[in-house]
Amino acid sequence: MMNLFNVKQIIGIDRLILLLPALLVLWLAGCAHTATLKESAGAEITFQISFGSSPQQSTIDYYIVYSTTTFDLNTNANNNYFFIPGKSYDQTSIDTASGSKGLNYFYSNFFQYWDGVIDLQINNIQMTKGPFLDENAHYAYSSTNLSVSNYTVDGSTLSVTIPISSLGVSGNNLYFSIVTSEGHDINNTLDVVPDTQFIELISNRPALNGENVGSPFTPGNPAGEIKSWLITVQ
Repeated sequence: MMNLFNVKQIIGIDRLILLLPALLVLWLAGCAHTATLKESAGAEITFQISFGSSPQQSTIDYYIVYSTTTFDLNTNANNNYFFIPGKSYDQTSIDTASGSKGLNYFYSNFFQYWDGVIDLQINNIQMTKGPFLDENAHYAYSSTNLSVSNYTVDGSTLSVTIPISSLGVSGNNLYFSIVTSEGHDINNTLDVVPDTQFIELISNRPALNGENVGSPFTPGNPAGEIKSWLITVQ
């Protein structure tokens, strides 16, 4: 019985050795298939953003700021002031928020690190692209209407699908934040996602879910409160 058991063992090992090349081919094919999926660049990105109540785009501004690298926003609880390149601003508010350093303060600390801004208006999407390097060219940074395949507001959730090519970025890394503001007075920021979010612009990856845990929102109009987001790349 002992000899018979050993023979069976040997026969099993021989068969395994014979099967190894075929198994290796299958494993390599699977790896190649996985690598192909990983390197497939996405064509569109969908932002689904939920607020405290239905968005009020006639009075509140809704923005998505994005870049291929991390960046900062003026998120101070006191003396914050949010505006974007190319748009009008209040000089008194700028001087107060910057400590009398003027427009250059915003370009040196914030704007120069942004690649673009998406303005989510009532009936259309406007995009202002960077780089934003020169405060003297502030009004030369003009916005353009963006053609999108899907832009809806359902209850408190705003959803928009944007061609990735329209972002004007290179590579697969995208950092972004969401901002709501109202008017041009000092402390006009209603809410902001203080920590820049990151997603790879590669299709079929798991969606990015987030909640605005560090929200600086204070009790007020809930339409300006950023609650959560769901970002997918197709």
